Amino acid sequence: MATHKHVRKYFTPKELAFIEHFMIHGRPMDAYVHAGYSDLGKIRNVMKAQDLLKRPRIKAEIDSRNAARKQRTNISEDLVLQRLWTIASADATEIVSVKVSNCRHCWGDNFDYQYTSLEWETKLAEAEEYSLEEPAPRGGNNYTVDRAPHPDCPQCFGAGKKQVMIHDTQKLSPQARMLYAGAEETRYGVKVKMHDQLAALVKVADHLGMFESKTIEAMRQAQLKKIQAETDAIGKELQPVKVEINVVDASNPARVRGEPLKQEQPNDTESES
Repeated sequence: MATHKHVRKYFTPKELAFIEHFMIHGRPMDAYVHAGYSDLGKIRNVMKAQDLLKRPRIKAEIDSRNAARKQRTNISEDLVLQRLWTIASADATEIVSVKVSNCRHCWGDNFDYQYTSLEWETKLAEAEEYSLEEPAPRGGNNYTVDRAPHPDCPQCFGAGKKQVMIHDTQKLSPQARMLYAGAEETRYGVKVKMHDQLAALVKVADHLGMFESKTIEAMRQAQLKKIQAETDAIGKELQPVKVEINVVDASNPARVRGEPLKQEQPNDTESES
């Protein structure tokens, strides 16, 4: 892993590790975890990684390294994006296709077995060579694979016969050539390889920002709901404390001490009046 020593004083070790890992695979969340930051779960990790990418100095450093990489390799974003789009939009049937044709009984007389013209001529020649009886034509001698299955055929029930067709890669279009990833001989035949078109399409959409804003916003909303649920749960656990306040007459020491009071005598003056 290349280390840019001149930027060490501007970044913390974790920030620098985040930048290094992000430059390798371009996945913010993986770079965040590999850099040594606390694993807070998938949602929070994504949010934290996006926050790191938004820091001006980190963004500037990543942009600077990308620019230097483009200059070294002479590869631009437009070139990569165009190649990905070509792979995603190429026609895979140029490389491999499935052909469905009629079976030998589909268009034969009374749905009987049908020969090709060459097969019929061969049978006639064999019969003449070995002094055999002329063979019965059965369903006829004009079979061709170019016809569609007969929907009422009692042999294939309209399904016909299927054949996997591997086409000549020397005749592929430029788009199909980019999709083609090679071939190999196996015990079951030729195995054709192609690049993942769906993965290429997702990368194009991701580069254009079609998913990121919606995904991040959904994660933020989910996180807010989780925090609100945790807050509500804590609130339910807190029970109110009942406080009773008794007010006593502080002018009477006996009342303050809680002693039983003697029955007060009426004022003599008041009783005489």
